[in-house]
Amino acid sequence: MNVVTRPGRLRRLTLAATLAAGVAMFGQSLVAEGTASASRLVAVRLERMAPRLPVGARAVGSLAVSAPILLSVALEPRNEAALQAFIAAASISGTAQYHHYLAPGRFAAVFGPRSSTIAAVEAELRSLGINGAHTSPDRLFVEANTTAARVRAAFRVRMQRYRLPNGWAGFSNSQAPLVSGVLASNAVTGILGLENLMRPQPLLVGHARLVHDRDPSTATTAHNSRAAAPRKTEASGPKACAAATSAATENDSYTDTQLAQAYKLSSLYADGAEGKGQTVAIYELEPYSTSDLTAFQKCYATSVKVRNVSEFGGPGTGAGSGEAIMDIENVVALAPASQILVYQAPGDVSDSQYVTLFDDMVAPDTAKQLTTSWGLCELDSGSTVINSEYPVFQEAATYGETFYAAAGDDGSEDCLEDGTSNAKKLSVDDPGSDPYVVSVGGLRVESLTPTETVWNDHTEAAGGDGDGAGGGGISAEWLMPTWQLGTGVINKFSSHTICGASSKYYCREVPDVSADADPDVGGWVIYYQGSWQGGNGGTSAAAPLWAALTAVINSQCKTGSVGFDAPRLYEVARHAGNFTDVTSGNNDYTDGHSGDYPATKGFDLASGLGSPIATGLANSLC
Repeated sequence: MNVVTRPGRLRRLTLAATLAAGVAMFGQSLVAEGTASASRLVAVRLERMAPRLPVGARAVGSLAVSAPILLSVALEPRNEAALQAFIAAASISGTAQYHHYLAPGRFAAVFGPRSSTIAAVEAELRSLGINGAHTSPDRLFVEANTTAARVRAAFRVRMQRYRLPNGWAGFSNSQAPLVSGVLASNAVTGILGLENLMRPQPLLVGHARLVHDRDPSTATTAHNSRAAAPRKTEASGPKACAAATSAATENDSYTDTQLAQAYKLSSLYADGAEGKGQTVAIYELEPYSTSDLTAFQKCYATSVKVRNVSEFGGPGTGAGSGEAIMDIENVVALAPASQILVYQAPGDVSDSQYVTLFDDMVAPDTAKQLTTSWGLCELDSGSTVINSEYPVFQEAATYGETFYAAAGDDGSEDCLEDGTSNAKKLSVDDPGSDPYVVSVGGLRVESLTPTETVWNDHTEAAGGDGDGAGGGGISAEWLMPTWQLGTGVINKFSSHTICGASSKYYCREVPDVSADADPDVGGWVIYYQGSWQGGNGGTSAAAPLWAALTAVINSQCKTGSVGFDAPRLYEVARHAGNFTDVTSGNNDYTDGHSGDYPATKGFDLASGLGSPIATGLANSLC
């Protein structure tokens, strides 16, 4: 058999010469779907899918032949140039198509891969002994529930079990998969499902300080009369009960009520905007306790409807690490008239499940604001995952959805905790680095004025307590989207080379925006494992805040939702009264990069555009 080794094809966003054209083109031309040039290849090793084993991973035997695998073939959208032009025209003000987004469910018909491509992929899988394939509603993925034995035979790979130094166990292909025909063409962005070792991490930092007893009934007794009382005639937002307020005082932390005041959300509540009619979708890879949520809602006198969407067997039971409950409670308190959809999967998701969960959140177009507090270091994610999730976030933008993602808790070295060779390199977090995702960085809120600096509790080796630092920096995968150009983003740290761009393009920079994240100074108070706990934070607290804020703003907009808001955020940042500019601190967590990156006047790679002033943003975005 002739074997051709094909290097990984990295998708990098390039930009049109003018904004008027509204088109962003890819740096490499795409091979036509199912072309003869691809079919002539007898066999191709997809080297971009070679195994990426964490340092210290130890093989402990073959994966059982009957082990279930969700195999997912990720496909290119139809007509990439037209897709990019549509998003730009719908999202950037001043165009005739501004805010004319796709109707729900229309992505497949307008931009989904052609039926001939899907049929060719399904036929190729059948020829490899993988039957029962089905296509996702948006037609971006052809999926099949199969086994390790069939995957091994189909792609000529060994499927190995591994154990990691931290005690985790998982599996991975031992070599790049061997493919031919349409699977070797540029119509396919990746083959997912072959590993689950590079697991997304919750970007929560919490001290688990227990300050009240573990009985929910006694913890909320002081507030029972308030919970049962009718709401005030004028909407003023939820009020924290005495137990939550006490926990905040004892732990130098803030209640959601206080943070709503700091970011001027309470002014919107007074005008009747509390998120009514809006749905917030939350991505989770762990369970949470419904009794914790019930106690929290009693405290804040809220009755937000929270519905779980469990996939791949669900996340199991228990209270989790606190990540899920913090995300949900923040949205409940800050957008008290909204509804919440919690998309849940197990913590040991494979790469296919990791991406599919994003797709299942986006494709139904049931939520205009979505958020994830889970991430992977971009350098360790692998191009297959990054390339495969990219069209999903494009789809979100075509529907006018905004997806917020935590920027990471390891400062400018996002791979620090991964245990890989990239640990000490400057790096950013996926999916926040994706151009169609809004990356949310972390701040220390020293007073509710607010007085803010970049969150950086340096590592112990650097003289700190090692709680973390707000993520930010330069993407190694993506070029800068149009909306980051010409708005004061370009700075002395901006790079052409990190992402492999030509000299006329710059690389994507993150975070886009920021909010409270420091667990030590101004941390969040949550109800977790039957108690009120202060000292919680991480950029995983900041991302749901922005999703809740967007829900509140959308509920006030008389002309509908603000849509995909990344371009508009950069546009309105030029005017006073929309953001609090953060000019103090840096996110060099280990002090290993000479203070990179420092906060500066205007946009910077530690705080982005800054923290929200809700009243100004509501007026400007609506």
